[in-house]
Amino acid sequence: MKFIKFNDSRIDSFLFMELTDLAKTLAKSDDVELEYGVQSYYEPFEKKIFISHFGMIVNKKIC
Repeated sequence: MKFIKFNDSRIDSFLFMELTDLAKTLAKSDDVELEYGVQSYYEPFEKKIFISHFGMIVNKKIC
């Protein structure tokens, strides 16, 4: 498993790729981008979906 650093926390990069693929499939557009944010929302003009990083942070005991 590879991890990305976000907000001083490690996040599973494979999970991020899966969520990106899911977002593009549900939006029916390859132009949609996925980003972590404080809260979840969709920005239609920028074609970005922001998802909350709460709950996505890898438990330090598992690593």
